[in-house]
Amino acid sequence: MQKKFVLIVDLDGVIVDTFSAHVCGWKKVAKLHGKSLSDFNFVSLKGVSTLKALDEIRKHLCIETEDFLFDESFRIKNETRDEIFSTITPEDIDTHLHDFLECIDFSVCEIVCFATTTRARDILEKLGILDLFSEVYCGSMINVKKINSLNGIISMAKTKFTVESSNIIVLDDSAAICSKFAGLGVRSFLIPNVNVRREFYENSVVPYVKNLNIYLAD
Repeated sequence: MQKKFVLIVDLDGVIVDTFSAHVCGWKKVAKLHGKSLSDFNFVSLKGVSTLKALDEIRKHLCIETEDFLFDESFRIKNETRDEIFSTITPEDIDTHLHDFLECIDFSVCEIVCFATTTRARDILEKLGILDLFSEVYCGSMINVKKINSLNGIISMAKTKFTVESSNIIVLDDSAAICSKFAGLGVRSFLIPNVNVRREFYENSVVPYVKNLNIYLAD
């Protein structure tokens, strides 16, 4: 009998670029306080909750807690994000991932989405691929820092789909996330920049899943 596998796919950066929407919101928050984030490393906020991200921005802008407009900043950031999210279409999905998923044998491999945003299901629906996912782990299921949620994510996947850690595969664009998953006994692939992704899937990811007999294309 064919073993069951679980493929966990990161939403932002692997399925679609939603990070730019968050960056736009954070820039508006800085503007609200009469400041700029031109020298800020936005990548450091990947996988971080909105409230935690706002506090990191507050510190970078050298604003005291009592002087930072948290409620207004939260509203502006989320309104900006939602406005951009509302324009997402199926054309926005990463084509390399899309081509890869089309060849997965769904009879023996469950697909799971992993994201910090509470809007993950809405985004997947707008992309026209929500029905491909057996589960979506997002929002309140994820800790303030995404990397601290990995043990729980693995536990939920193992319980729901009756698989071992060795039968879980992760696609993520965060080196820290991939390293943590690997340390927990999960095979992870660090998805590179878009310009080299096709070669990466063809030379690394596809051969691996073919060897597991869960890839249908030649």
